[in-house]
Amino acid sequence: KVMQRGMAEAGQFLLAMRRLRVPILPLGVTSEDGIELKMRFGESFQIPMHGLDRSSPTDGQRFVDFVMDRVAALVPEPQRGYYR
Repeated sequence: KVMQRGMAEAGQFLLAMRRLRVPILPLGVTSEDGIELKMRFGESFQIPMHGLDRSSPTDGQRFVDFVMDRVAALVPEPQRGYYR
């Protein structure tokens, strides 16, 4: 399976995380044989306070894409799907 684009509605949750300055720890999970899972953690980060206008209707998707790009970097390239 490959990654699908995250839903913009999740951006509301990420907006709250941004306001509270909660660090996010990205985790990529893959399975090559359908049984054994491989987990890879990235470095924690915060969504930047600048550069994203929370009043914009597209920011929910931008928040999601910002996070999902970091998750995609943790899985093999063929499984990154939308986030290649």
